[in-house]
Amino acid sequence: MEEERSREEHHVDQEILEEQKDDILKGKIMLSRKKSAIRDSFDLEASKFTTNQGLSQVEDWKTITKLAFQSIGVVYGDLGTSPLYVLPCIFPTGIKHNDDILGVLSLIFYSLMLITLIKYVFIVLAANDNGDGGTFALYSLLCRHANASLTPNQQAEDKEVSNYRLDVPNQRLKRASFVKSMLENSQTIKFFILFMTMLGTSMVLGDGILTPCISVLSAVGGVKEAASGLTNNMIMWISVGILIVLFQIQRFGTDKIGYSFAPILTIWFFFIGSIGLFNFFKYDPSVIKAINPIYIIQYFKRNKKDAWISLGGVILCLTGIAVAFVFTITSTFLVLVMVMIWKTNMCLIVIYALSIWLLELLFLSSVLYKFMDGGYLPLLFAMGTMTIMYLWNYGYRKKYIYELDNKVSLVKLVEIASDTSIHRIPGLALFYTELVPGISPIFTHYVANISSLHSVLIFISIKSLPICTVPLEDRFLFKRVEPHELSIFRCIVRYGYKDAIIEWEPFKEMLTIQLKDFIRKDVFMSRLPHTTNMASYESDDNEFSWLRTQEIAEREVEKVDEALNVGDIVHLMGEDEVVASKGSSFLKKLAINYAYNWLRRSVRQVDEVFMIPRKRLLKVGITYDV
Repeated sequence: MEEERSREEHHVDQEILEEQKDDILKGKIMLSRKKSAIRDSFDLEASKFTTNQGLSQVEDWKTITKLAFQSIGVVYGDLGTSPLYVLPCIFPTGIKHNDDILGVLSLIFYSLMLITLIKYVFIVLAANDNGDGGTFALYSLLCRHANASLTPNQQAEDKEVSNYRLDVPNQRLKRASFVKSMLENSQTIKFFILFMTMLGTSMVLGDGILTPCISVLSAVGGVKEAASGLTNNMIMWISVGILIVLFQIQRFGTDKIGYSFAPILTIWFFFIGSIGLFNFFKYDPSVIKAINPIYIIQYFKRNKKDAWISLGGVILCLTGIAVAFVFTITSTFLVLVMVMIWKTNMCLIVIYALSIWLLELLFLSSVLYKFMDGGYLPLLFAMGTMTIMYLWNYGYRKKYIYELDNKVSLVKLVEIASDTSIHRIPGLALFYTELVPGISPIFTHYVANISSLHSVLIFISIKSLPICTVPLEDRFLFKRVEPHELSIFRCIVRYGYKDAIIEWEPFKEMLTIQLKDFIRKDVFMSRLPHTTNMASYESDDNEFSWLRTQEIAEREVEKVDEALNVGDIVHLMGEDEVVASKGSSFLKKLAINYAYNWLRRSVRQVDEVFMIPRKRLLKVGITYDV
């Protein structure tokens, strides 16, 4: 069995080699022998061979219909239940003038049209991140088109990921370049954008805590009209029971919640629409006059401050109070996207700002007026979540910058690996590090205590890109540490913010396959002649021998196979502790020594995420003074 499998693997390897040979002869791989000097980072152009540009996926109508039906139970469930509590919140003391109803209905109508339809359906959905939306999607777009991230781990190679960039218009570049330059050169603006992203995400989470409670409580409270025997206490406990069951089901996936509630909400929409249509014709068809926005102006003239305060009730037709912040944050990001990425006409941007954005700011101001009347509750939830996010980001950045300032240069790495006092033992080792541009200082700490290195050594950096998902063919980015005899490689494993980190066995298989593929291509590339004339290249058998190149490539691949056959892969990683340096402020010590380290202990570590075998894991302890 082993011999048959070896023959099959050899046969596959031969086919791969032939395909690579054809690729080179057809010009599909860059023909260049110019080697960059050894750098301290991957920041400059490295050996990148990905040729897959990604395929555009067109969803069929069946899939779109399923997603649309699913969204009824998730997205539109919030909008569809709003009539339960919108009007009572707008007129808590009763209606003072008959036309006030028309003014409020006109406000509701145009709020739904401007914010839900025009803004979100026609504008925000266009600012998607390969199909994903939300605050993080907009933030990822800005980080991709401008160096807006506070963590200095950007690489030129990231832009070659097949779904990294968007096709955008190329006009009005001067204004876009100015905004991009301002974003990249101002730490304050970078911090502000990150802060707004955290705030928006936290507000959504805070709203997600309260909205189900309010909706379920209002729905169960409506049953009291038919069953007068229900007391408020009974309604509360019935609502609690429903919420417990709901959140127990939630863990199986939002899609299942959507499918479960979509039929119920479809019936709800049918009946509420039918009842509304029946009442419209039976009682007062003149309510159609609410389409005329003049009633909004008259409503504000009559009620002045009270009309402005009532906006806090009108917004409930759109969304559960915390999301009023998200509206304005989304519009802020959209303006940046329009200027920097879409390069929209300035007149259209001004129209958007003076209509939709201004309306959202008015809603937000009205919501803040009711801050002490319960509006503080979702904000407290949001502030707690945002504090956790910021503490994690702050500690991570401090740790990353420390590693960056104390990194091991590639020149130093070669010097250590070439030292005859350092023994090279058989086997393959993976050295995990969060540092992208350079080698973590943990490596020198390891060598100082254990004077041996494995025959094949790969430095693994786990990196998150500002895109939702990274295609598997772009997941691994390899670079060889010269000279070839050292058998030392660097590998950056790239994930999107929605990618699930795969377990160890599939990861190991993908890593070894792509490593061998990289070695073969690197050998072919290194032995290409200086000329790019393929005709002379193919005929010049004396200068270049395909057979000789194949032998060298296979010899290097065999070295990897031999290292793998010695035993399972050895995993090396740092067991680092981050502490605030002497002289730091009390707040910094509190944030780093206690809050950040507590958060790090609370999350799964790299070895747990990848399910790395404990028997093959070696951790090196080190302390970072940041």
